[in-house]
Amino acid sequence: MRKILAICLCLATYLHTGSTSSANISTTAPPVDSTRVDAFPTTPSSPFNMDEELAKIATSCLTHADHEQLSGNFMKHIHVAGFNYLLITEAVDLIANTEMRAALGFSPPGPWTKYEKPSADELKSAYTVEEYFDLKERSINRSLDSLFFFEKNLPPAVVFLDNRFPAIRTICKRKFQEVLQVNLGGKIDRKLVDDIIFEYNNHIYPKFNDAISKMLRARDECYGNNESL
Repeated sequence: MRKILAICLCLATYLHTGSTSSANISTTAPPVDSTRVDAFPTTPSSPFNMDEELAKIATSCLTHADHEQLSGNFMKHIHVAGFNYLLITEAVDLIANTEMRAALGFSPPGPWTKYEKPSADELKSAYTVEEYFDLKERSINRSLDSLFFFEKNLPPAVVFLDNRFPAIRTICKRKFQEVLQVNLGGKIDRKLVDDIIFEYNNHIYPKFNDAISKMLRARDECYGNNESL
């Protein structure tokens, strides 16, 4: 099982490079270039330590029942434990994508579609900032061309993470609001979209990935401490 998990860890790291999220282009959304950052509410300031929350994730134990719940209870834990690394990281990306959209004032992610890598011309000619975001955030892993998932696989994983590790969504909310606040008085424009995607890919996701990897690598220790897990 550890060999399967190691393969999944390497594969998931490779698959994540270059993209984080789903995309379903909104052709009806109105232009939002003139929308100002200060039009959106900020996250209330309250005591919250990101590193402490990540440490809690890293030292958590997932039970056999947890692994089965993550995957929608469609298969026993012995068959899904390795696969769940891919599922968790993809669900985290979906949570992040949803919170990016909320922070920017965009619509939630839509149904999966066929995957097509956006061209430079498509990005340049995007009519709205939301359409530009959709193009930038296309992900083959959350499309009808995914080699690993059906669309129905992700909702149970998102629900599990929101219930078990609500700090994941909270971290995304707070960090994306910080990006907005840096651009005080500015517009919701392409640069802001690029900045918020960069913040997730380069500063937030690596920390999530590290915490999740540590949690899953410790599964033998978890089971050793309690064989009934």
